[in-house]
Amino acid sequence: MSRPAIAAALGAVLAGLWGYAVVLAADLGVWAILVFLGVTIAVGTVVAARVPGNPIGWMLLAVAAFFLVQAPIEALGERLLDTHPALASWLLWFGADRDDTWTWYPPLWFLFTQVLLHFPDGRLPSPRWRPFRLGTWVVGVVGTVTLAVIRSDVVPGVASPAGLISNEHVLVLLALLGLVVCALGSAASLVVRYRHASGVVREQITWVTFAVVLVISVYAISLTAGVVVARAELPWLWSLVSLWYSLIPISMGIAILRYRLWEIDRILSRTVAYALVTALVLGVYALTVTTVARLLPSSSTLAVALATLTAAAAFRPLLARVQGRVDRRFDRARFDGLREVEAFAERLAGAVDPDAVTADLRSVLDRTLAPSRVGVWTAPGRTIGSTGSSART
Repeated sequence: MSRPAIAAALGAVLAGLWGYAVVLAADLGVWAILVFLGVTIAVGTVVAARVPGNPIGWMLLAVAAFFLVQAPIEALGERLLDTHPALASWLLWFGADRDDTWTWYPPLWFLFTQVLLHFPDGRLPSPRWRPFRLGTWVVGVVGTVTLAVIRSDVVPGVASPAGLISNEHVLVLLALLGLVVCALGSAASLVVRYRHASGVVREQITWVTFAVVLVISVYAISLTAGVVVARAELPWLWSLVSLWYSLIPISMGIAILRYRLWEIDRILSRTVAYALVTALVLGVYALTVTTVARLLPSSSTLAVALATLTAAAAFRPLLARVQGRVDRRFDRARFDGLREVEAFAERLAGAVDPDAVTADLRSVLDRTLAPSRVGVWTAPGRTIGSTGSSART
């Protein structure tokens, strides 16, 4: 059986488990996690089938599998609770959905350490990273065991069969700290790869870095909001974070399959520009409301209306200015291309020699669009010239 066929079969099995979990889903948080797992299964199956020699696809499938086997195991444990309580306690210990469960730790550790360490080709950046990889495995095993042997009830009235230690918050914090340190070190491996790579590998790493930064940003915003407002009052907040986790497998799939790989610069440029403009417009809105409210305390409606008009009027000019500056840094090819086209338009206004204009046009197209072949027609069926180009297609 070929590896693509194995990947397809494994994907089908995980899709079935995912469907079973969807049937049991009872709240918004579970649905958000299931969206992340569904995306992970899809990307992992496609990558493993299309590029079977790259272990990243198989790793993503392993992450999804560890999460998804918990639902049927928990259901089996509940059915055996009356007839085989000892076996049921072990099944519920692994699969029970409770606040102090440990089963979230291994797949997240695997995703944020081993997957990042081996991205994009399945190999370490260099042999010097082997001790760090060994350290991450030690942290992962110790952290998992620590969380797994905490003394608690797997379900009300049924004690954990592996409970050896009390629920010590210090140990939990140390396990989380170890996970964060390993994840940061694995992210640093991407930086090392980026500095020593060029071309395709750089674009691949940029895609994943972009997704990770977005996820971390959303998590930080959610964490801040959770501190300001009680978590119980924002039940959708952490569900939103779980949804954003889906960007990581999506970016990995785009990077490895190289689908629209070279568009990351434009996407990054647009994201940064709109984020900056949104922050500036919100600042203008808040400043206008505060200023008008202080000058005219009894005119709150006027303050809101004036602030809205001011923010709306400032949006387009701010976006144009910010986009130009951001393109200089993140989308340099587009920025340089626009400058080339503008310069060509100025030269064209005073040009009189068709051959010189044709040569200039070919040169501009070669530097901006890099076509494999350029042809210029002045009338149907009549070609002034046609030439090949050494640039990439």
